[in-house]
Amino acid sequence: MMFDRMISGGAKLGRTALALGAGLALMSQPLAAQDEMSDDDIFGALSAMMETEPLTEEQLERLPLAETIVGKILPDGTMAEMIGPMFDGLLGPLMNMSATPDTNAVAAELGIDGYGIEMSDFEVKEALAILDPAWQERKDAEAEIFPKMMAQVMTAMEPGMRRAMSELYAIHFTSQELSDIDAFFSTESGANYARKSYSMAADPRIVAVSMESLPAIMASAMMMEQQVAEATAQLPAKRSFAELGKKEKMRIAELTGYSVEEIEASIEAAAAVEAAADAVEEAAEAAAEDVAE
Repeated sequence: MMFDRMISGGAKLGRTALALGAGLALMSQPLAAQDEMSDDDIFGALSAMMETEPLTEEQLERLPLAETIVGKILPDGTMAEMIGPMFDGLLGPLMNMSATPDTNAVAAELGIDGYGIEMSDFEVKEALAILDPAWQERKDAEAEIFPKMMAQVMTAMEPGMRRAMSELYAIHFTSQELSDIDAFFSTESGANYARKSYSMAADPRIVAVSMESLPAIMASAMMMEQQVAEATAQLPAKRSFAELGKKEKMRIAELTGYSVEEIEASIEAAAAVEAAADAVEEAAEAAAEDVAE
């Protein structure tokens, strides 16, 4: 269940980020044109948002040596190799937990929260057999496919990562510094360091320390809203578009390039999506309470 949530949560986060990014990227596009845009057009618009400054002539001169260095840090196959330690240390145990037939597994199949569900092992197996007779086989297939899929993703990312790192080395280090780094990486110890320095980031020890920090991070995040509210208490209140006067609405429309009607339609659409999400969450909570009772 935990691993299922991690995957679905990551997918939702990815979709949310993509939707947000796409929305920002398409703000300059007329509404009719947005309907006609393909996925390639959307991804192209997103890429345009992330455009970086081109390298200077001096940086371009340093780029070949930077590429040589990064080639030692991130040779072909490095990112795919990182998947092994990640699964051994973190993802594998999580997948094993998600493949355990328990009340959380039943809740996941039903699409509800597992909190409060009480079932015996026999009842769990019976429920899963009804919902998905091939539940265990499906989980086994997921466990086999997922690391392979992640390795493919990492392999696809690697050339771009190598290019970006090379440019960063060319930007942040002088020719002399790059020469010194390359000289060290050309030694036996340096080559070993270069080869392992990137992959060590996925070591279970690093992941474990990151997990230890989560409570503090979450506590800070929960306090942030209150702190911001206190810090801005004396500022004038924000106004929604609906609270603006007619002239103000028209001026905002003129500034943004959208009509008043288009802005209002977008606001209504966003509110509808949020309301639908709230309704789904409330329905899921109600269903969980019914099951618990």
